[in-house]
Parts: sequence; C-alpha cells; structure tokens
Amino acid sequence: MKKLVLLLSLIIIGLSAQAKVYRLNNNPGTGAQFSSAQAAHDSCHAGDTIYVEGTTISYGTLNITKKINLIGPGYFLAQNPQTQVSSGTAYFTQINCNAGSAGSYLTGLDVVYLIIYDNNIIIKRNYIRGTNNNAPSLYLFGNNANILIIQNYITGPQTGAYAPLYLKPGCSNVTISNNYCEGTGAGYPVLYVDPASSAAITNNIFKGTTNAGVTINNSTFNNNFILINGGSISGSGNSMHNNFSISAAFDTTTGGNPNHNHISINPANYFLGFGSNDGQWKLKAGSPAIGAGYNGEDCGIFGGFDPYILSGIPTIPSIYFFAAPSSGSGTLPVHVKIKSNK
Repeated sequence: MKKLVLLLSLIIIGLSAQAKVYRLNNNPGTGAQFSSAQAAHDSCHAGDTIYVEGTTISYGTLNITKKINLIGPGYFLAQNPQTQVSSGTAYFTQINCNAGSAGSYLTGLDVVYLIIYDNNIIIKRNYIRGTNNNAPSLYLFGNNANILIIQNYITGPQTGAYAPLYLKPGCSNVTISNNYCEGTGAGYPVLYVDPASSAAITNNIFKGTTNAGVTINNSTFNNNFILINGGSISGSGNSMHNNFSISAAFDTTTGGNPNHNHISINPANYFLGFGSNDGQWKLKAGSPAIGAGYNGEDCGIFGGFDPYILSGIPTIPSIYFFAAPSSGSGTLPVHVKIKSNK
C-alpha cells in the first residue's frame, strides 16, 4: 500500500508541476501533507489544488473561503470496473462554498451537504447524498451566478420543504446538466428553481416517489427524464423540448407535439435497468431516447455534449490495478494498470 501511495503521489506531482499541490489523507502514516481538510484549505493559496485521497473516515465539514481545486477519487468505486484500486471515498459531512470561494472546482467527492454562497463555481462528478428531511442536498443559497452543476449523482430523502437540488431567488446563468437527481419524499419536488431564478437544465434524470415532481421557472428544460408516478411540472416562463416522463404533462401546442415531449413512458423500455447504481441508467439498445434529443443527441445523463462518467472519476489518471509481493529481496515484480480519464 505504501508503494501504491508513493506511485500515485508521483503521478499527481507530475501532472501539476505548474501549480501548488497538496495531498490530504486522514489515515495515519500515509505521508500526506495534511490529515485535516480545513487545515489543508487554510494553508493553501488561491488557485492551489488539494487531492483528497479516499479513506473510510469522514473529512468532516469544510468551509471554503478561497479559490481552490478540490479533487477526490470518485464514488461507487467497487461497483464499476477500472475505477480505483481502493474503494474508499473522499467523504465530507458538509462543504460550504462561502464568500471568497469564487472560481473553485469540486470533483470526485462524496458529500452529504453542499451549500453554495458565491459565484463562478464548478460542481462536477460528485456524489451528493443529503440525509436530512428538511435540507437540500445541493443548495444554491441565492444570488448565485455562473454555477456549473454537471455529471453529479444527487439524492435526498426530502419530506419537508426542500428539494434535493434547490435554487433560491437571484440565481442566474446556472447550468444543470447530465446529473442523476433523486428524491424520496412523496409529494415534494426533486428539483426547485425559484421564480426569481433561472437555469439551463439538460440531459438529466429526475426520479422521485409518487406525486413528486419538478418546479422550475424561467428555464430551458431539454432532453431530460422525469421518472415519477403522478409527478407534475410546475412553474412558468419555461421552454421545454424533447423530454420523457412517466406521467408529468408538458406544455404543448394544439395540433400535435411540436416540442417533442413524451409522456406515459415505461422506463423498462429505455434503460438497461441493471448494473451499478449509476450504470443502470445507460440507454439500452433500441431505446426510443437514442438520437431523440433537441439537436439529435441521446436524451438522459449519458447523452449530450458532456455525458455522465461512471463513478464520477475525475479528469486525471487513475490507478485501477496494483499487484506487488508483500515482501522479498532483489528485483520484485510489480503490476500496475493506469487509465487516463477525460
């Protein structure tokens, strides 16, 4: 394991020769510069990168007040092939992107709650899994601009006032693309965009329990799936094209379906339905959603310009296989497999 950590460190250092890079690992004896996420953040300078190594120990709560790149190993690592040697995740109970965090980039993390207070932030390829019935999993706290939410796996057991993905008033130029978003509270929205906010919402899957739905305003809503029995779409000022829904009706024009929205679908006809938590949402052969998007692309999270990546693997090389003798002398055989990721 020490050989593995050293090899991974050399790869990271080689990739980041032009930026200050820190290793964060809360397991004792790993040789990382930091074991505390907050201490790592407080010690780095704006624009630096913190590689958060996967463990079985929570990194707790992190308050971000400067521009940083926070990169974890991904999630569902034991479920999908060729991910990481270790299945441990960069697990946080909460991350707050506070004032001063503009320009930050968060990827490959496993977070219970993520709250955004600033602008110009990228949230990409994270598992965000809220556990409190009365709190959003991913919360744009209001007056947020230029926020990119892409390729995330978002869940929440909401039975209160908040959706798992929630935008308060004043949010603008928000992109919500290629995310899986699931709520488990009957009768409550899975996605909420306030009437004083707007977003571009494309190639997502919104899944919920009976009579849940999505509430959006002033937004484009294209190439999405709404997998909710008895679900509804509420709000105003929206443009909705090429979406698929179990039951939620879309705005249509008399005399056909010019916006190419589809209701009363059977998900079994569209998705693989087996495999990993996220892999099951790949379109099956012959799916009616293949090529059915707004510009001829596939609908759902694996379609569009920037498709979902299994396990949220970040865009750096990963070691997915490592084998070496536990002891010996002289020349020892070591077998390493490394994959570049985009």
